[in-house]
Amino acid sequence: MYPLTPFRSADADKMHAVMRAFPLATMISRYGGDGWPTITQVPLVLHADRGARGTLLGHFDGNNPHAAVLRGDDRVTCLFHGPNHYMTPSIYPTEHYPGWNYVTVRVHARARVMTDRERVRALLFELAALHEPPDSGYRLRGEQRNFERFLDMVVGF
Repeated sequence: MYPLTPFRSADADKMHAVMRAFPLATMISRYGGDGWPTITQVPLVLHADRGARGTLLGHFDGNNPHAAVLRGDDRVTCLFHGPNHYMTPSIYPTEHYPGWNYVTVRVHARARVMTDRERVRALLFELAALHEPPDSGYRLRGEQRNFERFLDMVVGF
């Protein structure tokens, strides 16, 4: 399995730091109806204090085919892509080949679709609060025009 053992870490604090710094994950599920894996880019919120290894929360647009796939098979792999860069052989004192240095956290999990509308609402507010720049002047509000309709079109997990 790659990366090689000397380059792997099982340090939860380090992995959680990467997941918080780079929350847009590539979520991969088993095959959809077309015979290919279902893959979606999705921002995930980490609650490190929930569950043995933490809990990730996310949401899709209800039209995303991934939502239906999760209802049939809850197994997912999420890849959090941290910093990465080409490694030039010119930095070594002896002859080497080019390579790539990268940080990735791979999470295998079971995704449960949220059925509680208030939990989905809370997730949307949490995600906006985490990522909205404090000086943007925008705050997600439940009274916002069409918010309830928007909420009906979201699938939380």
